[in-house]
Amino acid sequence: MSRRASRLPAMLVALVLAGSCRPDAPPPPALGAVLPLSGPAALWGEQARQGIVLALEEAKASGASVPRVELVFEDSRSEPLYAVMALRRLVEQHQVAAVIGELFSSPTLAMAPVAREAGIVLVTPSATSPDLATAGGWIFRLWPSERRAGEAAGRWAAGTRLRRAALLHSQDDYGIQLAKAFRSAFEGQGGAVVAAMAYSPDRGEVGSWLLERRAEKLDVVFLAGPDEAVAVILRQAKEIGLATRFLGVKSLGSSTLLAQAGPAAEGLIVATVQGFDLDRPTPAQRRFFARFQQRFGTSPDWLSAYSFDAASLLLRGLRARAKTGEPLQALLAGRHAFQGVTGTILFNQAGEEVGRPVVMEVVRGGRFVVREGARGPDACAACPSPLPDAGSGLAPRAFLRTGEEIPGARGRQWRAPSPR
Repeated sequence: MSRRASRLPAMLVALVLAGSCRPDAPPPPALGAVLPLSGPAALWGEQARQGIVLALEEAKASGASVPRVELVFEDSRSEPLYAVMALRRLVEQHQVAAVIGELFSSPTLAMAPVAREAGIVLVTPSATSPDLATAGGWIFRLWPSERRAGEAAGRWAAGTRLRRAALLHSQDDYGIQLAKAFRSAFEGQGGAVVAAMAYSPDRGEVGSWLLERRAEKLDVVFLAGPDEAVAVILRQAKEIGLATRFLGVKSLGSSTLLAQAGPAAEGLIVATVQGFDLDRPTPAQRRFFARFQQRFGTSPDWLSAYSFDAASLLLRGLRARAKTGEPLQALLAGRHAFQGVTGTILFNQAGEEVGRPVVMEVVRGGRFVVREGARGPDACAACPSPLPDAGSGLAPRAFLRTGEEIPGARGRQWRAPSPR
């Protein structure tokens, strides 16, 4: 997007995906996107926009039977008030069938009442707050909540016989929720949290607290906070010689942590969702990288890929004739598996993504490498129905709770279960 376009309050992109539009034909369905196209998070908004645009262009080029679709972008500035205003414009002026966005939890939560009132599905590529699961039933997230990763880290620590832990978390919603999830799972399996501290998320200066921990027999310190702050903490711990394990959660941008922490990050263990890794792409992801590079002249990042999948998922719904809020909501929450470039996407009834397993990784040689698997807490018992229609060349697959693919399910059309 040009600098001029990024400042516009709304940008309309009309893509004719199949057939022609007669003058007397009903208006085509519209998809909306509420993204930070200006302000401090504009770079992230542009990355998401590119992924969405590529998804629609590839759907058009595939020749699949898809209705003509209008795509409308609105600028949220990554602020809750502007996000709500943007969503209202999409609902009232464009009668959108669904909306992609926002990228952050606070604006997404602010939009939830409007979505519920209008009966509009929101698909967020990256918001992580656990509160989204109880925000009205119209929000579906592609990146799992911090609760899922925090609980997996707590279970792993207790399961490897680590008994004494300390918590060090940022004093914001992200850090508080992660620490709460870890404590619940760790203490629930016999572990004990013997010390805890909250710090300012923009500083991470906790040297005196770390010095006090040297006299204690800690098995592990769980770190929950922004990557930049965690990097500072790891460097401080190395400087004072605090010899213990450090455990955390791998965020979507953890390359920043590795770059800023340097050798101090060696041995850090993190819980993360398996499925998309810029350092270890699958063959399908490499093909996506090449197409993205050819279209935009730059390499995609994780947010481009997750936004691509969000748009592809909604297009799949339109192709399955779920062109309004309630049918689309029922389709997404109906135990359908979707194979996207970021991995297997599967939602539970609360809109939580549960299709990808949580694994433990460790930093070795300046890179994250898989250490040990950990099963997620809330996958369905069996998921026998891929979303109808392969779409964009991505074959649907169906999986069991264990992560095993159901034999014969690939490319097969299954009857969707009745919404419950």
